[in-house]
Amino acid sequence: MVMEKKAILSDSNRFGSVDDHGDRGGGGWGYDKKDEGSGGDGDGHPGGSGKVSGLTVLTASVFLIGELAGTGVMALPHAMEGIGFSGIIISLLFNGVSCYTGNLICQCWLIVQSRCPEYRGHVRHPYPTIGYVCFGNCGRTILSCIINCSILGTGVVVMIMAAENVHRLLTNLADVQAPFCLILIAIAAVIIPLTWFGTPKDFWAIAIGAALSTTVAVVLSLFIMVNDSRYHSLEDVKHSDIDALTFFQALSTILFATCGHFVFPTFQNDMNEPDKIGKSLVISYSTMAILYIPVSVMGYVVYGDRISSNMLLTLSSNPVTYVIIMLVTCHQLCGFVIVINPVLQHFEEVLGISKAFSWKRAVARSSIVLFLLFVAESVPKIGAIMSLVGGSANLIVMLIAPVVLYLKLCSIAGDWPKIHVPLHVKILCGEILLAGTIIGVISTYGSVLSLWGNSSFTLPCYLNMTAVEESLY
Repeated sequence: MVMEKKAILSDSNRFGSVDDHGDRGGGGWGYDKKDEGSGGDGDGHPGGSGKVSGLTVLTASVFLIGELAGTGVMALPHAMEGIGFSGIIISLLFNGVSCYTGNLICQCWLIVQSRCPEYRGHVRHPYPTIGYVCFGNCGRTILSCIINCSILGTGVVVMIMAAENVHRLLTNLADVQAPFCLILIAIAAVIIPLTWFGTPKDFWAIAIGAALSTTVAVVLSLFIMVNDSRYHSLEDVKHSDIDALTFFQALSTILFATCGHFVFPTFQNDMNEPDKIGKSLVISYSTMAILYIPVSVMGYVVYGDRISSNMLLTLSSNPVTYVIIMLVTCHQLCGFVIVINPVLQHFEEVLGISKAFSWKRAVARSSIVLFLLFVAESVPKIGAIMSLVGGSANLIVMLIAPVVLYLKLCSIAGDWPKIHVPLHVKILCGEILLAGTIIGVISTYGSVLSLWGNSSFTLPCYLNMTAVEESLY
């Protein structure tokens, strides 16, 4: 492994930027390490001075926190209600496992780069490329589909949560009774123009803003929860009965909140020292645990079974709460551009749309946002969608695929140093695969029941404009 890492570090500057088909070009799923003076920026615009500047361990950690933080943390108190106090240990465990599997997929990328010179440099879609090296076109296609489902599902969740936040602001702050379903349409109208321009590197400041806004929102939320606890006895707080389905659905919500693996190799590729991505992952997941655990416990203790899938709807009404909602909503609307940008670029590649701005790009990207709007209007239940995405696509990207790809790469023989996988690593990988499969099957089943079961079914917005209003608060 050490020899392979040295090969990457010594050779990386000799190769240009390539995408997963071997084509030279800019763009990508994150911040661009190279601003090439002659190659352009991936959108048809001239590049910069040609100076190479990459992410450090610390700046990569900030980008990772910006990617991971946000929507998920707002759902964790509700997940804690489905697990109980054992959720503290489970959340810490999931953070640790997610950090471990994130490092595994990054090790996979180091291995691929050491064995395949054509992938050294900036690669547009690193995660599916690993699947291609392991299992050919089939592996790349399957991983691309799963990642796209994960991203699109996250996009739907972001749209619904942003609409819920705006609905509460209008109702409580402005005393305007606007239908939730119409607010969803307004959210899509705001988002669509933001998706027309640039690639994620053009919005790198959003990552920093996301990390800061989420941190401030969490701290302020804790302040509100402590204040709310003064108005009733915590001993009188009621909690829901825990059964197998709600338990596993809560696990899948935690998975949703801790998964960002499809962009990890991209940030790694943008680092000055890619082999130190593990340190960035440890910093980012440690920070997320510090943010996640207190707000989850406080929400569980103070509100009990009254906690909503979007905790911002449960906080008491006061100016600080409205500031929190505004911070989170602005983060979600701006971050939406980064979240779905990989799907937008992939869709454009399939249709053969130029990287330069054009009316075709505007139509293509608008169509995807309108599709997400249709899904959100059809199933406006944020908790169930979050559990479904977390227990299916996110689980595969976070738990199953990293283990399978790593073991596969280590088993492939060729003209390179053989990688020995210790027995304890094989056992740990096997346990992750087994636990991931069980969680995925049961939580997906429970999420489907929650979405379309007779007891909890909500009519789509286009069939009943007001049906969803009853379940918001």
